[in-house]
Amino acid sequence: MTDTPVTCMRARSNTRSGACRPSIKANWGNNETFGLRKPVVEVFKTRHRASWYQGQLGRNDFFFNVLADAIALAGEPSGAFAWAVYIDADPACGQIGGAGIPGFAVLPANDLRGLVGHSNRPPCLDEPADLAGICRWVGGLGHELGHAFGLPHPDGCETGSPACPSSALMWLGFREYPSTFLLEEDKALLRESPLFEPIAPLKPRFFAGHSCDERTRWRCEVEPAVPWACSGPIRLDTPLGHLR
Repeated sequence: MTDTPVTCMRARSNTRSGACRPSIKANWGNNETFGLRKPVVEVFKTRHRASWYQGQLGRNDFFFNVLADAIALAGEPSGAFAWAVYIDADPACGQIGGAGIPGFAVLPANDLRGLVGHSNRPPCLDEPADLAGICRWVGGLGHELGHAFGLPHPDGCETGSPACPSSALMWLGFREYPSTFLLEEDKALLRESPLFEPIAPLKPRFFAGHSCDERTRWRCEVEPAVPWACSGPIRLDTPLGHLR
């Protein structure tokens, strides 16, 4: 690979992947979320081979090398936006792959493979493949986006405290997504974030000439009083905000 593709995502909610989509009101505690800017996904090619990002094999080399290229493309973090950066490159054994700082979430090639249901490639030869399923990789993005929004790991978790809320999204809960949660202090931080705003009421959209099938029938309950509500599959694709 002479050039390494970098996918910079200003995320999109995929309502057709319902199994991985939690109820925002039920699980996160309010009616606010980040939003999306168009184009939602931008793809760039960097100047470096995939192996270059491993650097001198230091624990943080991969992350900081990817971050440097991401900042060169998107600009320094300013608090006015947050980027989710997927890169078609793998960290070496022992290196940090997915990680985030305010403004940027970095996710390596295994996260891309996992999202599309492909087998991942463990960085270390003695590691088993991660077979947790697509939702685990959606959760991984949620965890790193949390860092991009300024959320830390929970108190006590990095020191091994028995009080660590290990199932929280900002610790190991991403592995069980969507069966995870944000801590109250995380929610409080997000409420103060300029990147979060109220969710606009969702309005169903329809394709004419199609009847509801089992996959879309539940969506027809959104506005059951509307006579044409079940005339076809509903696209609940109203943008939920802005990743600026």
